[in-house]
Amino acid sequence: MIDSLPLRNAGHDVFRTLTVLPNCLSRLLYLRSLRDQAGNYQHWGLTAEYGQERTRTAFEEAHRTAYQQFLQSEVSDLISFFREHCETSVRDCPSMILEFACDEAFRPADVPEHSVTHFNCVLGLLLAQCGTECRWRKQPTSEVG
Repeated sequence: MIDSLPLRNAGHDVFRTLTVLPNCLSRLLYLRSLRDQAGNYQHWGLTAEYGQERTRTAFEEAHRTAYQQFLQSEVSDLISFFREHCETSVRDCPSMILEFACDEAFRPADVPEHSVTHFNCVLGLLLAQCGTECRWRKQPTSEVG
């Protein structure tokens, strides 16, 4: 009967949770939401099941993976991810992109400086593209009276 018991660990459970989320942006948002002021991940269920240390390790690894996926994504895909998220959350893209740039909790701990620079460059491209789209949408329409 022991053979039929699934082998579970914190990393597997975190991975299973994150695969439900549609893209790397959603994963980064979720991981950010789990971090407290000190940067620690807070997840009651996994901590109760696996302990603080194994849960922390699992979330740190998942965060590094999601961050790398973000950095390796096509800019056009990231634009789509931000656009979709902003539409469903009724937020404007520029403020959301700036939040990503300013809030270090979106980045995993101990990220090398070159990776932070890459992250900020990608966000700068997204912000520039978003600004262009905003200008396109805000062109006034003139009505002849």
